[in-house]
Amino acid sequence: CKIPTLLLPDGSALYESRVISAFLADKYRDSGPSLLAETPEARARALLLNSIHDLYIASPNSSDPAVTANQGCGYKGVELIDAPARAAKLREVAKQVGVLEGLVAG
Repeated sequence: CKIPTLLLPDGSALYESRVISAFLADKYRDSGPSLLAETPEARARALLLNSIHDLYIASPNSSDPAVTANQGCGYKGVELIDAPARAAKLREVAKQVGVLEGLVAG
């Protein structure tokens, strides 16, 4: 199973945070406040945050199941990620969350 995944009512699945975000924004565009930022600058910042997550936190950039994404350190078993590698990935996740927080705060 790929994370993130959005399971749809018909049983199909959408993968990738940018695809899921775009789907939700489109699906619920007429339901309450917009999920999209109001200005081109704010929308670009939202895409940047999404890309930082996808490229630096979620992606292992490998098709080898033994190569784990940084976020995988939170749920992959010890047969796939040992303690030193897990600790390094947790440090990287903390670093990237700090980057995201800085961008959100402006």
